Amino acid sequence: MTNDDQILDFLYARQFAYDVLRRLFMEEPTPELLSYLRDSGLLLFPCDEALPAMRNTINDMHKDLNNRQLKANTEGFENLHWDFTRLFIGPEAPPAAPWESTY
Repeated sequence: MTNDDQILDFLYARQFAYDVLRRLFMEEPTPELLSYLRDSGLLLFPCDEALPAMRNTINDMHKDLNNRQLKANTEGFENLHWDFTRLFIGPEAPPAAPWESTY
């Protein structure tokens, strides 16, 4: 594999990661999306030895998703669903509005 191929693969992986993050911030997670991330999606995130904090975070997310039942109307899924709702929707002013900046 040439250096250009490696760079192109990395850029595709970054595009994938940004799209997943966009979905997770803008839409309530679905059982299908969470199952996909657990089964193979998290493995596609561009992490290597140069990014140990990101690799550890991805590993922690993978462990957490493996320990949850990710079908609709199960406790594991509903807990994630309500965490999303409280953070990004409300019932009161959301503490982490996805359209706001930290600046």
